Amino acid sequence: MQKLLAIVIVGIGVLVAPTSAPVSAHHSQARYTGAEGAIQIRGIVVTVEMTNPHSFLYIDEIDKDGKPVLKDGKKRTWALEMQSVRGLAMNGWVDNTVKVGEIIGAIGRPARNGAPALYCEVVILPDGRQMRS
Repeated sequence: MQKLLAIVIVGIGVLVAPTSAPVSAHHSQARYTGAEGAIQIRGIVVTVEMTNPHSFLYIDEIDKDGKPVLKDGKKRTWALEMQSVRGLAMNGWVDNTVKVGEIIGAIGRPARNGAPALYCEVVILPDGRQMRS
């Protein structure tokens, strides 16, 4: 009987003991640089994908004069990865927060491999408002 009681007590202890690291089902952001590598880009919205588990904006990068930034003679299109639809909604986003054809800014962490991809943390709307993404 004492052996069974000991097993039950140990079992309960294992179930309620705190873990040393939090468990997360969130997708990794390892493909992007750390916070110290954050950049700001500007571009024309070409696609808006409000989807789960992550939403995306695709923008054709433009320079400070509004001219397309070219790479190998082609427009440089950036994929801006953001939170889920629910996460964006919690930050004030609605269906038409960003529209195709608008010029926006984006602040975030670029892909480590040099691809035009950004984990976007802030979107700067045409009216100057900054939306957490």
